[in-house]
Amino acid sequence: NKKAYPFIHWDKRHDAFYFQYPITRELKEPTPEKVTRIMGIDRGVNQIAVSAILNTPNDKPHHIHFYSGGHLMHTKLKYQLIRKKFTGTKGVNRRRGKFGIKVARISRNLLHNIAKQIVSEAQQNQPIAIALEDLQIIQGQKKPSWGRARQERRVRFLLSNFTYGTLQKFIAYKALRAGVPVGKVKPDYTSQVCYVCGQIGERKSGFFKCTNVNCGKKLNADLNAAINIANALYKKLEAGTMMGNGESQAIR
Repeated sequence: NKKAYPFIHWDKRHDAFYFQYPITRELKEPTPEKVTRIMGIDRGVNQIAVSAILNTPNDKPHHIHFYSGGHLMHTKLKYQLIRKKFTGTKGVNRRRGKFGIKVARISRNLLHNIAKQIVSEAQQNQPIAIALEDLQIIQGQKKPSWGRARQERRVRFLLSNFTYGTLQKFIAYKALRAGVPVGKVKPDYTSQVCYVCGQIGERKSGFFKCTNVNCGKKLNADLNAAINIANALYKKLEAGTMMGNGESQAIR
C-alpha cells in the first residue's frame, strides 16, 4: 500500500498540463451469501482471458467472451528483444525507453478495458461472484515447456503470468467498487479435466477433447478451464470457505 501523492503531468504531444489528485474510499468487501451465479475466468497467451457464467454448478455456460491479447504479447516480445539487442549509447537507450513507456501504456489501457468489461458483465448478471485462479500456486507449479523455441516460450509464459496478474488486480478493485465478490481457486487440472464428466482429456492446438468414450466433449481449452474454475468456486461456496467477510478496504 504505497502512499500516493498529487502531481502535475505535462503532455508534450498536446502541449497541455494535467493535475492528478488521488483520493481514498473505504468500501466494504462484498459477502457471497446471496450468490447464485459464478463467472469463471481463465488466462491464456493468445487470449488474455476467457470468461463464462454458470447459473448453477455444472450448468451450461453462457455469456462467453474471449479477450484477445495476441497483439499485446507480440509487442511485449518485440520490446524484450529490443532491450537485449540495442544497448549502449544514450540515444539508443532513450529510444528504447520511449518504446518501453509506450508498451506499458498500451498494456495498462488494454487490461483496464478488459477488467471494466468483465466487471460490467458481472454487474448485469447479479447476484454473482467472479472466480479467478490463485496466481501464487500457478507460479509455484507451472513451468514453460522445452524445445526448439524454448526461450520464446519462456518469455511468453512469464509475460502471460505478469499480464494476468495485473488484470486480476484491476478486476479485484473494480469488482470491490461495484459490490461484486471475488474468489480464488486452485488451478489444479482446470485445463486438463472435462467440465462435463470430470475425465482427464487431451489438450492440443488450443482445443480440449475428452477421452471418455461416453462423453467425447470437444471445445476451446481455455473455455473449458474457465468453466472448471467457476465450478471450483461453487465448491468453495458450498463449503463456506470463499473469502468475503464484509470488512472495509481502502481503494484509490
